[in-house]
Amino acid sequence: MPVKYELIHCKSILNRLKRPDDWFLCSYTLNPYRGCQHACQYCYVQSEKYLPFSNIEEFSKTIQVKVNAPQVLKKELSKLRDKAIVAVGSATDPYQPVEQEYRITRKVLDVLNDRNFPCHILTKSDLVLRDVDILSEISKKSWCVVSFTITTLDANLVKMLEPRAPSPERRLQAIKKLSDVGIVAGVTFMPIIPYLCDTNENLEKVVKGSAASGAKYVIAGGMTLRDNQKIRFVNLLKTNFPKLIKKYEKLYGDKISPDRAYETKIEQKVADFCKKYRVRDRVPKYIPSSRKIQTKIDYQYQ
Repeated sequence: MPVKYELIHCKSILNRLKRPDDWFLCSYTLNPYRGCQHACQYCYVQSEKYLPFSNIEEFSKTIQVKVNAPQVLKKELSKLRDKAIVAVGSATDPYQPVEQEYRITRKVLDVLNDRNFPCHILTKSDLVLRDVDILSEISKKSWCVVSFTITTLDANLVKMLEPRAPSPERRLQAIKKLSDVGIVAGVTFMPIIPYLCDTNENLEKVVKGSAASGAKYVIAGGMTLRDNQKIRFVNLLKTNFPKLIKKYEKLYGDKISPDRAYETKIEQKVADFCKKYRVRDRVPKYIPSSRKIQTKIDYQYQ
């Protein structure tokens, strides 16, 4: 079934967080589209709490294009006193294939650049390289980082978990190209999928590959399982890894997140590999007073 695009007009585009996000350092989130063509099987946005459609199947088959997003953003930014970080792509990939045609993300970045707002791009796509010119300007004028989600380098798992997303190899190549022109880029190792992506071998490969490509950081996080999202992922396990079902039941119980002791152990392993390959396990801090991003390994493993 081909992907359908729907043009919509949004009343607002900025979402203000109750407090700055600890992982992504943002105070606002912004999504140029609703739905995502990458069809990642683990995506948390498939849960009822976040799903923008009544039918979960529509999430990857119907993409709503917020055609007036740049104009709405201009108005909303004009009312803000603080130039806090805006995360672009918190609930949909801003560089999924629809962006090639409608270029809403690029137009949004133009607005952020004109108003000197810092931004954090969250994506799985090397299409972000198209906008190196704008990202470079934002980096120089305020602050900009680009985070690529990578969960594994195993081609078979990637095909199963992220069927329509650009390959991890392309993402690593994009990190290298961004780093080469002075744009800070890194990896969101999220979610680390239990029993599929949490082996020492996979954890080290992702961190090692990220560091070798010029990533300035690798931040790790676990996988939630809520209602629709859980049903979809468990069906994937039933089809491909039926022996893991009982392990998941034990690990999650009746909660949406894995046992905390398990998460702490995995996070520590990633932090240890970050030390080994000399890459941060946090996003470099934004320092408005100096307008400079920290790139030296000074507070790396705090």
